Amino acid sequence: MQKLCIHLSIVLCLVCSLLSSAQAQTSSLLGNYYILSSNHVDTGRGVDSAIVSGLVNSTLSSNFLPTVSTFGMNRTTGSGGIKDVNANGELLWWGAHTATAGNVTFDKSQTDTVATLASAYASNFYPTGKANNSTGYRAVHWQGTFNQNAVGSVTFTLGPDDDSWLFLDGQLVVDDGGVHANQSAQNVLNNISIGSHRIDLFFADRHTTGSGITFNSSVVLTPPTPEPGISIFALSAFGILCAVRIRKTARK
Repeated sequence: MQKLCIHLSIVLCLVCSLLSSAQAQTSSLLGNYYILSSNHVDTGRGVDSAIVSGLVNSTLSSNFLPTVSTFGMNRTTGSGGIKDVNANGELLWWGAHTATAGNVTFDKSQTDTVATLASAYASNFYPTGKANNSTGYRAVHWQGTFNQNAVGSVTFTLGPDDDSWLFLDGQLVVDDGGVHANQSAQNVLNNISIGSHRIDLFFADRHTTGSGITFNSSVVLTPPTPEPGISIFALSAFGILCAVRIRKTARK
């Protein structure tokens, strides 16, 4: 038993090391996917053709949702004013509910690598099984964190079709709203403090023609929940138990 535990401990340490290394090297975000119905109150209207800044306020709500600005609610040109909000002004495209006109349904949760977001979702980013978004519109809220080891700059690049907003620690840092073809916006943030930082990336397609998003980051992003399967914590705990068993056996 002692030899078996020693061998298992060694193997588990190697596996934990490999898993930690793999997770550290893969920049990824956890995405919660939703579908705005074809008759949703905020879809299938006018086109803005350019980035519209200021549709949402600069700070996330306590529920980590964007809040719609007075300007965003009252627009009469282009895609018009945003209507699917609650009494607190929270934008409800990222939460299952029945709207005044049209539903928002939860689709799935999945981890997406930043490499995927940088290229694979640039076009034809429709709900699963849909040939186009005339029968439903894709909306996603991605979440993740990164660790800043020294005070310095971070660069985020965003290119959506249509609306997308990026928040860092609850503050809006890339504002790429409006119904438009893929249009890139970049922000270089200086003097980011040491420690862990949270990002929230929101996307919604709102027109029957085109849907896509590209996103890139100069830092390694980690999803807020572990990947499915045996956790590193569980493996480590088993290794510790084996080590304790070995010590007790050696004392006898």
